[in-house]
This record gives sequence, C-alpha cells and structure tokens, in this order.
Amino acid sequence: MLLCFSLVLVFYLVPNYINEPPILQNPMMSPQWLPRIVGWLILLFSVLLIFQGLLVAGNSEEDERAIKRFATAFCNDDRRIGDLYCLV
Repeated sequence: MLLCFSLVLVFYLVPNYINEPPILQNPMMSPQWLPRIVGWLILLFSVLLIFQGLLVAGNSEEDERAIKRFATAFCNDDRRIGDLYCLV
C-alpha cells in the first residue's frame, strides 16, 4: 500500500500538480523538492519493510510479540478487562 502511494506521489502527483517557477536560483528552493524527497523516503522504507517481511523467518507461535485475542483477560495489574486484544 505504501509502495503504491509513494510511486503515485513521486511519479504522478508531484510533477503534475506542484508547479515550479521557470527560473530558480537554487534547485533546493523548488516547491517540488520536499514532496519529492518525502516520496522517495516512503518508497525506500516500504521496500525495506517488504524485504524485512520476506527475509525474517519466524513462526508466529514462537514469536513473543504475538497478538492474541481472548474474551476475558487479566492484565499485569490483575484488573479485569472485557473483550480485548493484548500483547502477550
């Protein structure tokens, strides 16, 4: 989802909808500069997240951060909570 958004941002939205003045003293003063950098950063981090998901092999049963759902639960301070999702 982030990958698609960043591609649309970098290659369609920024060039077509952010106008750039014809004469610039410095390219970093362009109104397209910051949105373009943000789009490339989102693209980079989304690709890194995809690689992390593919390369990190882990079983969800062995993962200590697994999210479990239970109808009645007791938290660490033994307060009764209703239907919730807790990190266990």
